[in-house]
Amino acid sequence: MRAKQFLIGKAFKENYRLILLRMASMVLLAYSAAYWGQLTGATNMDIRFDTMTVPARATISTLAVLQPVASLGLWGGWRWGIVLWIVIAAIEFTMYGLYPQVFGQANLVLLFHVTGLGVYFLALLASFAMNAFKGDETV
Repeated sequence: MRAKQFLIGKAFKENYRLILLRMASMVLLAYSAAYWGQLTGATNMDIRFDTMTVPARATISTLAVLQPVASLGLWGGWRWGIVLWIVIAAIEFTMYGLYPQVFGQANLVLLFHVTGLGVYFLALLASFAMNAFKGDETV
């Protein structure tokens, strides 16, 4: 009986959410390293900050700073990390979804955001539904 209560209880809900956020944190940190590589020319000497277009300079610089901060927030499970993740997803959807002729295509990045945020919000919705069904107002 105790094991079943643990699996359904608040501890399990917090653990699976934290595991999901930490996986997203690691991916954002890897993408951040890739953006820093682009800015410094470490990944490709033809593409570095001084040779980029102005829109690329603005967005890639912003993402290179925001992504490690969001990664820290997601790793800690803080809500501001999730808000920053949503902001980053919006910026990258604008870059790669609306202006692929300027920034190129990055379908894997967009797929990561759709999948990760979708799973997180479905888990959050399921948590709200379970608490509403039990009559508990805490999440």
